[in-house]
Amino acid sequence: MRHIEITKNLITVILAVVFITFSNINYAQEFKLDTTSKAQIEYQPFSGLPASTTVNARITFRAENTNPAIQSSINNKFRLRIKPSQGSFLTTNDKGDTLAIEFSSRQNDSRIQRIGDQYIEDISLDLSRQKNYNFNYLTTLTQSQFAKPGIYRLLLDIDVVTLNTNEVVSNNETVEIEVLVKPKLQANIAGTSTQRNNKSKFALVDFGELETAESQTVLLQVQGNTDANITLTSKNNGRLQHKENRQSYIDYSVLFDGTKSKLQIPLNVKRAVATNLRGSSYPLKITIGNVDSAYSGRYRDIITIDVDPQ
Repeated sequence: MRHIEITKNLITVILAVVFITFSNINYAQEFKLDTTSKAQIEYQPFSGLPASTTVNARITFRAENTNPAIQSSINNKFRLRIKPSQGSFLTTNDKGDTLAIEFSSRQNDSRIQRIGDQYIEDISLDLSRQKNYNFNYLTTLTQSQFAKPGIYRLLLDIDVVTLNTNEVVSNNETVEIEVLVKPKLQANIAGTSTQRNNKSKFALVDFGELETAESQTVLLQVQGNTDANITLTSKNNGRLQHKENRQSYIDYSVLFDGTKSKLQIPLNVKRAVATNLRGSSYPLKITIGNVDSAYSGRYRDIITIDVDPQ
């Protein structure tokens, strides 16, 4: 009988110790995760500048048991995870076009990294008292991406897990990333010299001493994410005007990307700009008319080229 009583007491003591330890671990690990609900970015693919926004994550830990002997035994190593609700880190518009995004930290002591289909940051939390932990992440569009106009979206899931066992200890928060891309066109002229006056910068085509039927060709380079309306307008309606004798003119004509015109009225053409960051180049050939009876001196005209989204 004495042997049986010793065994029974031993079992009772062991059960009591296990119950107390388990109870305090569960009680100590109470997390509340709050995040930005929606983050918006406006992206201009031809600006050469990065586009980004901030996603904030705040972890609130509530601890009422402040017994240092118990708290020091509790695991304080965790991992904050950011992952797409579906698929990969690609924002998508309603036509299926995609833009890639990436994350970095705005805090010097933060170490966020991408592993597979998620971004993670290993964190240490002080579980001995109630405290808020704030994490600020920079959401950036990967540079040098061509983007068609539209609104691109991506849903992200953010949570906190234990570092060793990968056990989820927080609520799951969903963040919507929204990227706005507007129709955009930009142009420049290659094959000319650049001149400036008090008001603006312009491209100069210098023929030197004029000869009948002399011609020069320049290139209109257009980058854009939409089709273009291109309009060429001559200040003097397709004529070079004498700098001093305003009544003296020399006719000329143009051939713009295969379309001929004397520019007596504006020339309008429509073009589908290449869907990449290099864009498209369109030749503009300018041919001088008959100069045999022209007054000597300097002649000039101004051709204005407008490039607008269709």
